[in-house]
Amino acid sequence: MRTHELKTRAEWFDRVATGAKPFELRRDDRGFEVGDELWLRETDSRPDLDGRGYPVPRPAPSEIDSGEYYTGRELRRVVTCVVRGPWLAPGHVALGLRP
Repeated sequence: MRTHELKTRAEWFDRVATGAKPFELRRDDRGFEVGDELWLRETDSRPDLDGRGYPVPRPAPSEIDSGEYYTGRELRRVVTCVVRGPWLAPGHVALGLRP
């Protein structure tokens, strides 16, 4: 089992957190396997608001990456299913998740 640290945009983060989106679609560049852990870290591109529109402190310069920053919210999910196939975009994978 490996842990994969992944950035997750604010609009998708809440859906994963509530269970409304029990899957991730990702580039298949990490060798994802059943049993791996995803460490999902919420990102946003507005340094003055978090994913819910609340003010947050400005991020430390080390947290800024490509105009995005980490909001401080994070989740851990376990990969329950890995789907690869021709019905997905080339080089992508669908991952089933559970808390």
